[in-house]
Amino acid sequence: MIVFLEGLSTVGKTYLIDKLLEQKPEWIRFKGAGAINIGMQSRWQDYNFWMHNNIERLDQINDYKRVILWDRGLTDAAYSEDEGYRKEILRVSKSHIHKCAVFIATTEENWPALAAKRSSKEGKDFKTHVDKYMKVLSSFATCPVVINPDNFHIEDEHIQQVIDFVNERMKA
Repeated sequence: MIVFLEGLSTVGKTYLIDKLLEQKPEWIRFKGAGAINIGMQSRWQDYNFWMHNNIERLDQINDYKRVILWDRGLTDAAYSEDEGYRKEILRVSKSHIHKCAVFIATTEENWPALAAKRSSKEGKDFKTHVDKYMKVLSSFATCPVVINPDNFHIEDEHIQQVIDFVNERMKA
């Protein structure tokens, strides 16, 4: 089962993965290399297509019974300015046999406070980026993790929410 962990910058994706792995050490973490490490333009796009193939194969050889937490596996489908590539990477993402997504968010009225508190890369463009993610996530069974506007932290209840969601998706 491939679980795409998504959210704007600084919302707690890595922290959530760390906490999930504390409770579920049999789960697998995958975070692709950045564009700086791999290349740009078509080379980066080729890398992403191959990573989707590799992760699907890893899922397959584990009989789809191991959870693979993919940090920002859908980012290019949401953010890419290359419309053809964006559509194709979304198609490839949707073609995985067992997949779902987790999206860490806050309520719309609290995004500006979160962006200011955490120095989000998206800054004032957070709404545009959230909308792009929502469009992509509409193609996936998604667990929305809504962080508390009092502190914007991932809480134990969020970790359990994701575990429960993934366990249910594993049964489907």
